[in-house]
Amino acid sequence: MTTRISLIAAILVIFWLFPMRLSAQQNYVGLTLCSAELQSPRSGMSIGLDRSRHAYVVYREIPNTRLVMIVVFQNVNDRCGTVRDVREFQYSHDGFDEECIEALHPENVVVGFFDQKFDEEHPERGALMRGPAVQSWRIDLKILKFSPTSGKVTCVVQNRAGEDDGSDLAIWAQQRAMKTKRIIPLRTRVTFSSQSPENLWSVPIKSIDGKAVYFLSLVEDTDLEHHPITIELVLRRSGYKPDGANLLDPTGIRHGLQAYDFAADDLAQGAQKSAFGEKRTVRLKDLGLVVQIAVSEVAVSQISTGSHQIDSLELQIDVNNYTQ
Repeated sequence: MTTRISLIAAILVIFWLFPMRLSAQQNYVGLTLCSAELQSPRSGMSIGLDRSRHAYVVYREIPNTRLVMIVVFQNVNDRCGTVRDVREFQYSHDGFDEECIEALHPENVVVGFFDQKFDEEHPERGALMRGPAVQSWRIDLKILKFSPTSGKVTCVVQNRAGEDDGSDLAIWAQQRAMKTKRIIPLRTRVTFSSQSPENLWSVPIKSIDGKAVYFLSLVEDTDLEHHPITIELVLRRSGYKPDGANLLDPTGIRHGLQAYDFAADDLAQGAQKSAFGEKRTVRLKDLGLVVQIAVSEVAVSQISTGSHQIDSLELQIDVNNYTQ
């Protein structure tokens, strides 16, 4: 009997939700933001979904309901766009959030509503900046359509006021995925020798699903006479060009010697007396990684007054997931 009642209840919920979704799609898909049906003096917002395709998420409060829409514009001069897909949410104390996180799939773009526990009679108490979603939808970036989420979804209010660097929800989801993507811890040893005709060393760093997400390599910097004066440890994303940015320098504006640089002049008195010492740590919070480097052996020789070259260098490298 209990099972039967539960089944009936589930069917009623499906029939209650489905007409709402169907009605919203029938009423609003294909319209433009300039259409009379979408005009309202109430609040609304628009945020870039995939700016390379002129796609935006638009939230509008109209008299009878609240709408979350995927709108595609023809170009930067288009002010009306076309509604590609839409979801409807009835008025309640729950607030809209354009940057929710699907725990099992942080790489997805998810929007939704959650209760910020805001008390209008006591505004001084403020509102919650994160909480479980009471309703959420995943956005399929390939077809620009809404789809159901799965598992736990948390909505997080991000203060991005004043930011307009061309980023969008798709880019932020990629950055979040890279930050939360766990890797298989790596321990490796590498040896450089100036006597070797080529020092082509590279090792992959794999995610827990077995895919190579980064590569570690050594890059040799020589003087005009081809003496190896500096060896740089380089971290790049899988698939990026060999001369791409070194992720060990997250700012991209490095100045001077860094912990991942091994300069002959700096190592002339031995690793322990070098600027960064024998053991070095590089924490990459945005990538969720920590790289530990130990100089096992180093040999340098003088090539001119005050100048040296690296004859040999041996490093032990550990790459682990970053933990607070």
